[in-house]
Amino acid sequence: MSRRPCSFAGCSALVPLGAGLCDRHPQGSRPSSTARGYGPEWRDGDRKEHLARFPFCVECEREGETELATEVDHRVPLWWWQHQDQPVRPSGETFGAWLARTGGPETGNDPRNYQSLCRTHHSRKTARHDGSFGEVRSIPESFAWGGPLKC
Repeated sequence: MSRRPCSFAGCSALVPLGAGLCDRHPQGSRPSSTARGYGPEWRDGDRKEHLARFPFCVECEREGETELATEVDHRVPLWWWQHQDQPVRPSGETFGAWLARTGGPETGNDPRNYQSLCRTHHSRKTARHDGSFGEVRSIPESFAWGGPLKC
């Protein structure tokens, strides 16, 4: 029988094709999109406003292409604001300390934390920087508030 990884972020248990989660992660164990910071205020407000102001994918533009953006990426994932005691550097510097040192926003839903991306570049950035399958990664040393984060 063919199997695939469990859909729960960070779980590598194999489940039958067509099944979503393994027995350790019952349905409903992932917080809702609203609980994760992507509720109506985000979807109908900030997201739409950002795409109206910045309609093109910043990565496609960097590559000399013009592609309409379909996603508004949180350059630093919202997860970090809920886990400020987590280290973001091999030195052990926590997210909260890094945020204070770099002058970052108090919340992840801040325009300085947004960038417009096409679906391809958003998927690539999410896998590379945000942690593939729930694996939390560090924030790149080259990160600067307000500029695009290379995918």
